[in-house]
Amino acid sequence: MPNKLRKVMNEDVAYEVPEKDAIRQAIMDEMEAIVKYNTYMDQAVSEEAAQVLGSIRDEEKVHVGELLALLMKIDPEEAAHLKEGNAEVRELLEGGAE
Repeated sequence: MPNKLRKVMNEDVAYEVPEKDAIRQAIMDEMEAIVKYNTYMDQAVSEEAAQVLGSIRDEEKVHVGELLALLMKIDPEEAAHLKEGNAEVRELLEGGAE
């Protein structure tokens, strides 16, 4: 599958980026949003506000999962690296529990 290009706007300048990189950027943006919502939750005065902010934060986590699934589908090599990393952490944690 060819690495498609997408036009991106940044400070009124259009440029093209590979589709995979656009997805990676979207993942980073979602992760940044999660950190921001955590901060907002910490600053919330009412429990209601913290609860709503936490719910929105959790939606951002779902977005990360969706984007990772998409990236893994369109980039099998990246999928293999992610699976390898997952296996290495599981092995490390299981080995450390003995």
